[in-house]
Amino acid sequence: MIEKQTSCEQVCIFPGPVLDPEDKFFHGRVKSGIEVSIQIPTRFWKIIVANSAGQPQAFGFVLNQDLDEVDLHEERIVPGEWKKFMKPLREIEDLLDGLVTLGPMIKWDQFRKV
Repeated sequence: MIEKQTSCEQVCIFPGPVLDPEDKFFHGRVKSGIEVSIQIPTRFWKIIVANSAGQPQAFGFVLNQDLDEVDLHEERIVPGEWKKFMKPLREIEDLLDGLVTLGPMIKWDQFRKV
């Protein structure tokens, strides 16, 4: 959808979770055997900033994720088709050029473990 609408202009997309204490937790182990307890957000925000005729425009969205059919106690690993897209968190942090630091998440990075 965005590709069709932005074929003549450049956009920046900023996404993130809406953190809610009521969101459910996944409790289990990752493939490396490390026990994890991860809260799974049910809502996500996305802001799209576009340059239209020399003027910036921003569009905000909030999207819901239905977790009713997801077994949050089943062990999860990264599916094979996603592994080719994985990058070390440190590399992603470098791509953000100081705008965001991933701090503690770097020590939890599963890049080499899946």
